[in-house]
Amino acid sequence: MIEGLADGGVKQGLPRELSLKLACYTVLGAAKMVLETGEHPAILKEAVQSPGGSSVYGLHELEKGAMRSLLMNAVEAASQRSRNTGQELLPRQPVEDEEDNEQGIATAIEEEISQNRLKKLLL
Repeated sequence: MIEGLADGGVKQGLPRELSLKLACYTVLGAAKMVLETGEHPAILKEAVQSPGGSSVYGLHELEKGAMRSLLMNAVEAASQRSRNTGQELLPRQPVEDEEDNEQGIATAIEEEISQNRLKKLLL
């Protein structure tokens, strides 16, 4: 995703280094908005779109290209492959309740972030 955004900037005449930084900060900024506000990405997406503005045009192109479906399919394929090979991305404990399981995964991720393991990757 970042590579594609950066290549788009280069196509529009930006120097590669600047375009890559802008792409990274675009993705990082979007992620931080979701994490800091707790809002669903769809709500934030609506908030940044101006009628006839550049954001709505760009998002329209992503929807035409089925970007969301492609990302969902990639996660599904990787997850299935992981299960098939017996590998798991995050340690999981047996749980009786799916909501408890989701909370456990979220807690594990938050612990990784708080211990700066994932934060280093994001910065």
